[in-house]
Amino acid sequence: MRRIIVFIVLILFLLPLCSIAEFYRYKDENGVLRFTDNIMDVPENQRAEQRKYSEADDLLTPEQKAKKRLQDNEKQDLSEKEKDSENSNGKKDKSAVPDKSGKLDELNKITQQLAQERNDLVKEREALEKLREQANTKSKKDKYNESAKRYNEKSNDYAKRTEEHTKNIKAFQDQQKNGG
Repeated sequence: MRRIIVFIVLILFLLPLCSIAEFYRYKDENGVLRFTDNIMDVPENQRAEQRKYSEADDLLTPEQKAKKRLQDNEKQDLSEKEKDSENSNGKKDKSAVPDKSGKLDELNKITQQLAQERNDLVKEREALEKLREQANTKSKKDKYNESAKRYNEKSNDYAKRTEEHTKNIKAFQDQQKNGG
């Protein structure tokens, strides 16, 4: 049961990276309402009107966001440990198969690496936002577009590795469930 919860938490932790995006609304030359995720697609005369959607967590610094995530994870880990330590009879649960191969440690290490990489991508995204805001000349726009292209490549690579890691976790859980 603990491994299933860990898997769900992992998915919930890594899933938001796939949805990091800003969307812009504008009217084209025919008056048709359009949506895009690239500010450069919005006509220049409409860019000043663009507003950014924000949530409560958006006001936090990256360090505060990381601290909040850690606190949330610690709370969840604590409740998982409490559930794992006792079953409904108040006795220790001995149904879990021990991991003698070290695979769980390896998976946890990769999870931590992916989490750190996600944090780095978020910081890079924020720096890219600043670069975009300063892109008022052709050379700066070109630099922004090149940086955005590299960021998208990194982000896509990260998403693929995260998906593969999720599959590995699922396979490990199935192996543990079937007696290892």
